[in-house]
Amino acid sequence: MSIYLVSTMSDSGKTTIVAALLRLLRGRGLRVTPFKAQNMSLNSYPAIEGGEIALAQAMQAYIAGLLPSIYHNPVLIKPMDMHRAEYVILGKPRAQLTFGQYLMDQGFRGFVVKAVKGSIERLRRDFDVVVGRCWVSLRQLQ
Repeated sequence: MSIYLVSTMSDSGKTTIVAALLRLLRGRGLRVTPFKAQNMSLNSYPAIEGGEIALAQAMQAYIAGLLPSIYHNPVLIKPMDMHRAEYVILGKPRAQLTFGQYLMDQGFRGFVVKAVKGSIERLRRDFDVVVGRCWVSLRQLQ
């Protein structure tokens, strides 16, 4: 089973609510895990497999009784300046691109989508409940 929290804005409390749900469900004896496909953050944390994930997903992993894994946050975007970011895929730095390049490079996007799909499939197979969060624009909802 998967539970996803969706909001149309940043800083609306999704991370905190996911953490609370993980704690609550774990307390009921379920094997739970956090998931966020893509996170933009300069605050990263080492993953058990090596590499890094966003600090928020690492904190949620500990709340779930797990060590932080690259599968909890397969895409970490680390801003470099106003126009470029480093793209960390499955814990490893893979590219430094502008946002436009990230959207337009179909080969790289395919690589990213494969990493995200593989991660969520693995987590859904290994855990009772996957608790994730995402942001969507109001335009996407119309």
